[in-house]
Amino acid sequence: MAPDSPTPRETILVVDDDLHSRLVVEGHLTAEGYTVIQAENGLQATAMFAADSPDLVLLDVQMPVVDGFDVCRRIRAMQTGKEVPILFLTALGDSRTQQKALDSDADDFLCKPVQPVELLLRVKSLLRLKRLETELAHSHARISSQRDALLRAEEGKRRLTAMIVHDLRSPLSCVLANADYLLDAVGPNERLKEVLRDIHAVAERMHRMSLDLLDVFRSEEGALLPRLEPLDVTGLLGGVGPYLRWRARESRHQIIAENQTSIESILADKDLIRRVIENLVDNSTKYAPDGTDIRLEVSALDGDRILFIVRDDGPGVPPEFRTKIFDPYARLQTNGPEGARGSCGLGLAFCRLAVEAHGGEIWVEDNLPAGSAFCFWIPRAVEGQGVLATAGASLEAA
Repeated sequence: MAPDSPTPRETILVVDDDLHSRLVVEGHLTAEGYTVIQAENGLQATAMFAADSPDLVLLDVQMPVVDGFDVCRRIRAMQTGKEVPILFLTALGDSRTQQKALDSDADDFLCKPVQPVELLLRVKSLLRLKRLETELAHSHARISSQRDALLRAEEGKRRLTAMIVHDLRSPLSCVLANADYLLDAVGPNERLKEVLRDIHAVAERMHRMSLDLLDVFRSEEGALLPRLEPLDVTGLLGGVGPYLRWRARESRHQIIAENQTSIESILADKDLIRRVIENLVDNSTKYAPDGTDIRLEVSALDGDRILFIVRDDGPGVPPEFRTKIFDPYARLQTNGPEGARGSCGLGLAFCRLAVEAHGGEIWVEDNLPAGSAFCFWIPRAVEGQGVLATAGASLEAA
């Protein structure tokens, strides 16, 4: 059906105390296929509108008892009358009358005697706008309903994933503990030791992935809070040391940790910062060429901040991806050389959330002459009880 074609539901209420005027207007409208109902005064018009809910009202101004402006206001006060177009037809064409029509919330204004072509053009335009507004309202309601259903499904999936990941932690811890025991007990059998190291490496990676995923969920719920405590930098690097040595053996890289600061103590969550460092080192070992050095540098950025940098000689991160690379679940495709960093997973997303939870900042830059330098700073001390890492703050920062 053409947009301007009236439908059987399009009913027009014509309100005028002059019968001849009503009949003339009705004749023009019915000839175009509209359904017309008539009211001879304001009170009758209000009652008919409440009973029949017409699609358009043509309203005279000068009527006894209740004039057109008052009728317009009464219709607008009804629940069904807020969006119905109202067109005034009146012999009064002065600016004062037009202003009163505007103040009463009418949609349009025509002066009598009304020209049939102009009347039909105004009627068609007003009804077209009403149909479009109705369709838009229906579409909005439909989209809102679909969005709510998707959000419920996504929340259910997220909770299920969190529950599964949480339940995986215990068996993975058991695998790691038994692999450690067997490595100590197996004796000189190098082949068996190699197999056990592989088991340990895979289980360790899965365990860290599960912790990262749970922390991403906590951040989205606004529940990732660092447990701040005095922490000496040397002790922090010592805690990372066993992982760095194991990762160096597994990845065939030389991993060098260098403390360039005289700062003795910071206020931080030891577990979160340790995992940030481990994730950054692990990320570098994935892309740096075998046999190259990976450097962990710690230095004072200024008197109040401490800077950590993990440097590698890998393919680097293209400039256009240096913000996106810290997004949760980001998978980036590049047209660069083979081996270019193209997938981030959850590790780097966790790093950003943990650093920002401390009130710090993380970024990646070039490691001249080649490679990447993943940098982050945290304050030596955080005022108050810590900084809450909320989903909004963490995700909008990317």
